[in-house]
Amino acid sequence: MTAPESRPPNQSHWPPAAASDHTCMNRRKFLKSTSVAALAAVTAPSVGAACMPIDSTPWIGLKGNSDEDFMKIAIELAKQDDPLIPFGAVIVDKRKMETVAVGVNETLVNPTDHGEIMAIDSLMKVAGVIEHVEAGLGKLRHMSLYTTGESCPMCMGAIIWCGFNEMIYGSSIPFIAATTGFSQINLRATAVAAAAPYGVQVRGGVLEAETNALFKAGL
Repeated sequence: MTAPESRPPNQSHWPPAAASDHTCMNRRKFLKSTSVAALAAVTAPSVGAACMPIDSTPWIGLKGNSDEDFMKIAIELAKQDDPLIPFGAVIVDKRKMETVAVGVNETLVNPTDHGEIMAIDSLMKVAGVIEHVEAGLGKLRHMSLYTTGESCPMCMGAIIWCGFNEMIYGSSIPFIAATTGFSQINLRATAVAAAAPYGVQVRGGVLEAETNALFKAGL
């Protein structure tokens, strides 16, 4: 993302500095380069230590004016973390039109650590008492979540329980399943939202050509 027109507005330093050597990519290389016999002797904490969680600091407080602006941030986040599994999630406070939390796929540490779950977990760690109460009551209506890939039922459920106003994605579940071979639960986000006690808007196809190219490149 080097072209000026690809940069979200109001960002003096774009994209944020690349992550250090402690990335998910390095953990994948560690696992792939280690024999099965050797892995049997490795403790789970040691595997996790092969990669520190992404430093979210440079990604917080980024401004935008549109869905496309925030999707660009999610795309760049996914590129920098792990191009092989390019799921990037960004939570935006629509009152301020700025990012407040981000997350990437960490399923080599925990199979439930999808980008959206990591972003929500990050948000809760910095949230104040009022925001925690709002989340518990499903009333974080000023929050929107952007993700490069359509949220699975697990992630969509988490978004609903937080009471986010909307989930915006780039590539669809059918496209990701057919193109990448990643295991997907064949239940669309709109179907989960339709069964929810809180109304959550779902919009897909935002910068779809770019997110589709991202998943294709990871093959």
